[in-house]
Amino acid sequence: MTAHGVSGPRGVGSAMLDKNVEKLLSEPWGAAKVGVHYTKEVLGSLCEQFSRLEPQARRGALQGTLFMRKGQRSGLNDEVEDLVAVATDDKDQWASLIARALGGLKQRFDLQRLQQDVPAVSYSPDLERTLAREFRAQ
Repeated sequence: MTAHGVSGPRGVGSAMLDKNVEKLLSEPWGAAKVGVHYTKEVLGSLCEQFSRLEPQARRGALQGTLFMRKGQRSGLNDEVEDLVAVATDDKDQWASLIARALGGLKQRFDLQRLQQDVPAVSYSPDLERTLAREFRAQ
């Protein structure tokens, strides 16, 4: 990941994203490879450049936070929150959904509300019947 001096969120100098990072974030399991290398600078750069990334890379950038090491995550909570905030209202519905999930569910999960908010998420009547049957069995 190439670093160039650019001012990022929270006044941190952020790294300009290397084209290889964007490509890697777009690949299957790329988020797992990149997330373990997240730093304040990388996350700052992701926040700055988020809107210009390809949709799959935006999703990968968010998913990368799931693969951060425990010690790494504790020092980067503010930067992860910044990334989630930038992505919450993203034009890509899947990126927005991932960001909202990373932001934490504050209430009970509502599938119907999710379908309204994120049209890409849909379910069939068969699935609805199956879910209803499973919940009744519990």
